[in-house]
Amino acid sequence: MMEKSVTIVIPVLNRARVVERTLQSVEAQTFRPLRVILVDNGSTDGTLDILNRWKSEAETPMLRIDIIEEPERGAAMARNAGLAAVESEWTMFFDSDDAMRPDHVSSAMEVAASDTSVDVVGWDVMEHGLNGIKRVRHFSTESLLYNCIIHGTFATQRYFARTGLFRRAGGWNPAIKIWDDAELGIRLLEQSPRVAYRHGKPKVDVYAGVETLTGPTFSARATEMERAIDEIERLLPGNMRYIAGMKRAILAAHYRREGIIDPVPLLTHALHATPKLRHRVLLRMTYILNSRLS
Repeated sequence: MMEKSVTIVIPVLNRARVVERTLQSVEAQTFRPLRVILVDNGSTDGTLDILNRWKSEAETPMLRIDIIEEPERGAAMARNAGLAAVESEWTMFFDSDDAMRPDHVSSAMEVAASDTSVDVVGWDVMEHGLNGIKRVRHFSTESLLYNCIIHGTFATQRYFARTGLFRRAGGWNPAIKIWDDAELGIRLLEQSPRVAYRHGKPKVDVYAGVETLTGPTFSARATEMERAIDEIERLLPGNMRYIAGMKRAILAAHYRREGIIDPVPLLTHALHATPKLRHRVLLRMTYILNSRLS
């Protein structure tokens, strides 16, 4: 029988320079009992030594720390290895270069405990850009599919869910190397979960870094991004597939701004795949607006 508690699953790959900030923020959590599963994904920079040292120094009967080694590369593989080892009712995925405020887990669990019908709890996060600019990224319980795909509300650090829900949805998709959080979010929403919002100031700090997944340009990972949108579109019901078209229009706008890849073929694809006139107008407006953003 699963404990009525929460497990934090953190995949780690070559994060020796930043992972201690994440580990310290987890150790500072006021919620107990707490279990943390660290999944090393083949680090070669001493990260695994840092994880083992932290475990030896921080573990207590109320803070259980497990380290798993997953040699097959990929964040999805690492997260799935961690998910397979979870025994608690709730699972929180987290990234190895971000941080959580001390009451983050306890406040999330309070929302979950306040309504036993809730399956997902989402929250706002504070995003720290490389340029020093900070902005709040909001979670919304409205228009869940749209916000999942366009605004990334199901990004890893912005919610937690019942462990059984993650497993029924099939876990993370290793075939997708980018925007896999949105793809998983769609499959979670297919289960018709009850979604709640934790109000209040952000309790998670998300830090942009030079090693961010998207790399220096959108064009650099065009093939992976377009494949991810194809997978997202495949999961959507027919009347909602225009949202995938909007994602293509936004990506085409990035291509235009970068000036490396011709945006016309992708935009044309999006328009041809969108049968309703009002949705095609929306796609064109989305493309024009995003083309002008700096």
